[in-house]
Amino acid sequence: MTTTIDTDHSNIIYRDAYGTEKARIEAVLAERLLAVNVDVGNAVTVVRGAVDKMRGLASKLETAHPGFDEAHFTDLVQIAFALVWANGLSLIAEQPPPPLDALVALLMPARATLATDAAMLAKHGLIDGSQLDKLHNGPGYQNLHDDMVVLISLFRGHEDLLAKTPTTLDDLAGFESKLGELGAALVVRLRRPELIEAAALMRQKAFTLFVELYDELRRIVSFLRWHEGDADEFAPSIHEKKATRKTPPEKGAADKASGAASAETAAPATAPAPVAEDKAAPPAMRGGSPFTAG
Repeated sequence: MTTTIDTDHSNIIYRDAYGTEKARIEAVLAERLLAVNVDVGNAVTVVRGAVDKMRGLASKLETAHPGFDEAHFTDLVQIAFALVWANGLSLIAEQPPPPLDALVALLMPARATLATDAAMLAKHGLIDGSQLDKLHNGPGYQNLHDDMVVLISLFRGHEDLLAKTPTTLDDLAGFESKLGELGAALVVRLRRPELIEAAALMRQKAFTLFVELYDELRRIVSFLRWHEGDADEFAPSIHEKKATRKTPPEKGAADKASGAASAETAAPATAPAPVAEDKAAPPAMRGGSPFTAG
């Protein structure tokens, strides 16, 4: 499942939740981190459904665990929304950067034009031609960027001389705008590994907090519904259960089973003595209730 970030109402909620909880997520310590080993979108869907069902148990949960209140549900949903946004940011960071062909196609001719105009002005002693020695005039995004910085700066210092060239002030402003786009794109490319790592870490921290909060609720629901044995109906696991494949019977297994049944019929085993039924009590919760001091 691919998580995307749009500007619709739901995703604004995710974005706002992330902004509100960002400091709390950042504070998750490294030793607590859990691997993101589930589909985040599916996990959040499971938990949101579970919260709706667990709200029906709220009064019983408050009675069984005095430290619990319904604000824990709201808190979990808020972190779930923040996780969706963090997951989206991580996926976006992993995407390859956009191609720069359009920018290069515009700025390459612009560099040639400005360099020619500057050389002509320098030849007539109107500008300092030594500045042109800084030009690379070679291939590569960074060379193109640096050359345009030199040329635009040169003409910005002599705007009155533009009238002697085919380039206008509007042309120069357009070149500056595209140069800014190229510079920003180069920074993203340079920092891409760092950005990917930072976004992945925030997703992992958000996921850890999400799982911890949900596990606490699952523990007390399990305690409350122990005798009914239906805790998973209220708070199911976020991990998908793998279907087990049945092993086909070995050749001749039916004959062996038939022979064994005949032997048992001929010589029945002694029946075991009846054991008194002992309905087990729910085990004590590990670490006690997460909502009480202790």
